[in-house]
Amino acid sequence: MGVGLSSVLSSPTRRCLDTVIGIAAAHDLPVIARSELGIGDVGPAKDLVAALLADDADVLVCTHGENVVPILRALRPRVISGKKWASKGSVWTLMNTDRGIVAAYATNADLLRSGAPP
Repeated sequence: MGVGLSSVLSSPTRRCLDTVIGIAAAHDLPVIARSELGIGDVGPAKDLVAALLADDADVLVCTHGENVVPILRALRPRVISGKKWASKGSVWTLMNTDRGIVAAYATNADLLRSGAPP
């Protein structure tokens, strides 16, 4: 698959869990439900994502659209390629680089066109 995931974290909602279960299985990883990624106060989700970036591990995180923009605003990525908002089913890659955090956006349609698994 090209990515060596170390863990898969998800909002505890069924729609997020269903979204990542196949990817987790393909990497022989469990899905870890984290309440911080659920709907509601986005502060804990921002803190969790910031901590994951500091850890420099390849982690898949599934949260909700209403959480994505506040998370990005809090992280203040140096570069955002693609759209600067989150649409339903969007996929974001966040990387901690020597130049700061870089964010790249893709939709499931973009991934399908590129041949990557959605």
